[in-house]
Amino acid sequence: MKLFFAPIQGYTDVAYRTLHHQILGGVDAYYTPFLRYEHHEIRNKDRRDVDWQLNASTPTIPQIIVRNNDEMHILVNYLASLGWNQIDINMGCPFHLQTGAGRGSGLLPHPDRVEALLHTAAEYSDIQFSTKLRLGLENANELFTLLPLLNESCLTRLVIHPRLGRQQYKGHPDMESFTQCYEQCTKPLVLNGDITTLEQIEQLEQRFPRLEGLMIGRGLLARPTLALEWSNHQSLDIAQRWPLVLQFHQAILAEARTRLVDSQPILDRMKAFWEYQEEGMGRKLWKAVKKCQKMEKYPL
Repeated sequence: MKLFFAPIQGYTDVAYRTLHHQILGGVDAYYTPFLRYEHHEIRNKDRRDVDWQLNASTPTIPQIIVRNNDEMHILVNYLASLGWNQIDINMGCPFHLQTGAGRGSGLLPHPDRVEALLHTAAEYSDIQFSTKLRLGLENANELFTLLPLLNESCLTRLVIHPRLGRQQYKGHPDMESFTQCYEQCTKPLVLNGDITTLEQIEQLEQRFPRLEGLMIGRGLLARPTLALEWSNHQSLDIAQRWPLVLQFHQAILAEARTRLVDSQPILDRMKAFWEYQEEGMGRKLWKAVKKCQKMEKYPL
C-alpha cells in the first residue's frame, strides 16, 4: 500500500515537501499544489514550486488544473520543458473560483470536456498522466458516467476523494459510492480523504486490497510522522513524535528565514505549519502560536 501526500495550497510547497522527505519520509510521492494558467500567464510563485532542480531530491508529481485543451497544452508543454514525465490533472478542486470557471470538479458534469482533455493527454506519449477527482460536482452519477471513459483512457492512476465538489470538505466521505468505483474501476486506484490514523490505513488496506495506495493531506499536516509510522509499522506516541516534529519545524523555520525577507511572512508561514496540529502540541501552545502577532514573540 503506497502513501501519497496530497497537494494543499498554502501548505505543501516545495520547501515543505523537500524537508518532510528528508527528515520524516515514508511518502511514496508528493503531489504539488495545482499549476494554473490564468490572466495569460503562469505565476512566478507557481513556477518556483515546480522547478525541476528544487524538486530533484524528492519523489514529486506536479499537478495542473485546466478547463480546456489550450490551457492543458500550455501547462503540459511547460512542465515537459522542465523535465517532468509524470503529470496529474486536477478534476477534484471544489472551490467555486475554479469550479465556476469550469476547472477542477467543475469538469465532472461535462463528459465531452473530460474526453477532450484525455485525448490531449494521449498526444504526449512520453508523459504519464493521472487524475485526482471527486465523485462529481453535484452527484455521484457524474463519476459513474465517466468511469468507462476513464477506464479506456491513457491514465495510469485515478485518485478519488469520495465527496462531491459542492460539499467541499463538509460531511463524511461517501464510502458506499467509493466501493462501487472500486468495483468498476480497472485503473490503479488511490483513495483520498479523511485518513488520519494508522488504524484507518490498516483497515482500508484490508477492506480494499486492490488499492494502489492512499492519499493523505490534512492527516499528514496534523501528524507529519504518520507516513513514517506506517512505513516502519510502528505507532509513535506524542512523546516520541514531538522531537521529530520539532526538528521538522526548525528546518521549515530556517528555510523561511533564508527565503523570506520580512518577519510577517515568516510568522504566517509558521502559523500555517501548526494550523492542523492543535491535538499534538496542546491547546495552550497552539493558541499562543495563533495569537502571536510578532516574530520576536513567537513561542517556539
